[in-house]
Amino acid sequence: MKKMPRNCKVANVLVGELESLSEEIVALVRLQNPFIVGHFSEVSLNTKYIFLYLGPKGNMSKYQEVGKCISTLFADDVCLN
Repeated sequence: MKKMPRNCKVANVLVGELESLSEEIVALVRLQNPFIVGHFSEVSLNTKYIFLYLGPKGNMSKYQEVGKCISTLFADDVCLN
């Protein structure tokens, strides 16, 4: 936390698979007023974005790759401005 910039925000990227799904579900939420969202993150900072990607069983490696790509975009200052 000491090395975190002042006023930094969190982007939570969640991916997973469910047997009950037949198609993929994607949601990107941008919170107007960032706040601490319980134990979602490893750090106690205000959450600004939540990305959720769920799909049917059997493609978890694909979902993880999408999560890595989105996380990389969120880490780029240009993307979030």
